[in-house]
Amino acid sequence: MRRVTALQLLKRDEPAGEHQMEVRPNPYELPPDRIASAEPGLAVPKFGSQSLIELSGALAESGFTIFHLDLRDRYLNQLVPEGDHDLESELLKLVRAGDVNSALRILNGPARGVYLFAIEFRDQTSPGLLIVNRDGAVMPSGAAETAKFLDLVRSIWARLRP
Repeated sequence: MRRVTALQLLKRDEPAGEHQMEVRPNPYELPPDRIASAEPGLAVPKFGSQSLIELSGALAESGFTIFHLDLRDRYLNQLVPEGDHDLESELLKLVRAGDVNSALRILNGPARGVYLFAIEFRDQTSPGLLIVNRDGAVMPSGAAETAKFLDLVRSIWARLRP
């Protein structure tokens, strides 16, 4: 599989208190804080579960296929599905259908204490996968097409509250 350079989403603080999204290549997969510290005014976005669920919904609406939601406990340990109640499957079904509000109600209600750490998805026109995590690290694989994803994130950046 062809190796594609990792990217780091960053936010730049603007004088009016807004944050602009910037993207930096991260070919050595350095920690996000190290990439941000290379230039004054840049910071690592801290996407919470709500932001990542909203991003998942926007991705699904824009023709991306969501394959995996990386759910973690409060210590950021990966969850293992228990019995026939698979939280990830339920959340995937909701975000794929565009029902972001119901997915958020589950995470804020019955699944309180479960956090979304990363999203794995792909554009339907590209064979490669992309993973984006709560620190804004974007890991493409294969022939992943990142331009459409980055355009989408730019268009909803303010809604994500990084």
